[in-house]
Amino acid sequence: MSLQRNAVNKQPWRRDRAFYRFCLDLATRYADVDTERHINNVAVQSLHAETRTQWHLALFGTEAWLGLTATMRPAAVATDFIAITHYPAPVRCGLALMRLDGQGYTLASALFQDGHCVSVQECLMGAWQNGKRAALPAGMGERLAAYGLTEAPQ
Repeated sequence: MSLQRNAVNKQPWRRDRAFYRFCLDLATRYADVDTERHINNVAVQSLHAETRTQWHLALFGTEAWLGLTATMRPAAVATDFIAITHYPAPVRCGLALMRLDGQGYTLASALFQDGHCVSVQECLMGAWQNGKRAALPAGMGERLAAYGLTEAPQ
């Protein structure tokens, strides 16, 4: 499984808040404001990472997910910065499970501010063991499948 950055992140439906089944609001931080007075790109990446983490916690539960973090890691990440993210406005974050196989799954996330999409990201999550890709931990694939894949609009 690989990321299809140009094929996926550029699709108009990726910028539609209604597409994302899991949503939450995150605060922006003054500490992340750069010299041009907007949220820096590293902080935007962190907002995507926090969205993924909150989804994992909601799906698996805190104790189960914390146990899985020893083997589950991002294997690839593709981020598009669409517009400037400003402080102090909060960010509405959305996430969808797009693909799943025996070694990993792909998550699509988007950040919205004042009703407009400011960034989209695709992240391939993979299981790792002894520094190499491995099969998903027992039961994880079934839990992900039960959550359900989000179908991209045609």
